[in-house]
Amino acid sequence: MLAFAGEFQLPNDLKVTWEYPSDTEVRLNFYVPASIREDDYFGWAGMGIKEIEDGENMSHGDYVTINWKKDNLFDDRWATGNGYPPLDDAYGGTYDLKDIETSEEGDYYVYSWTRALDTDDRKDNAYEIGKDYYIQWAYGKCNLSDEIEHHDYAGTEEFTLTADDEMSFLSFKNGI
Repeated sequence: MLAFAGEFQLPNDLKVTWEYPSDTEVRLNFYVPASIREDDYFGWAGMGIKEIEDGENMSHGDYVTINWKKDNLFDDRWATGNGYPPLDDAYGGTYDLKDIETSEEGDYYVYSWTRALDTDDRKDNAYEIGKDYYIQWAYGKCNLSDEIEHHDYAGTEEFTLTADDEMSFLSFKNGI
């Protein structure tokens, strides 16, 4: 088991940490403040990682959304453009999240999952340790059927998927 890890602070007190349980996997931990999670207005939060060369829009974004209105449902999504990112399998991709967990840590709800660095899924981005990416985050409300709606808050930041416990480079872009 590798001991490498990283942490990235996002706007609105959101946070992402990661570690490498093996040389082929990454475990991501998405921290959502209780002030967001326990607000009845909001019903979901999500994050995605995408290649810098694909630009700051959502196109080619590899997203995970967590819908707490549906008992913390984790969805694996892929965006073909700006807008609602459908499930990977809607485009011939596969659900590649495993070891899903939800926990509480201090004033945060922590949503965790493991995935391969390279899933061989054409609707996932392969991750390389030490490479720069955009990380995109969002949260918002659900409709009356408890399906996620357009985000109320979102942003894009540049970060490095580090291989140690140093903080990743922080550069805020387009935070709302």
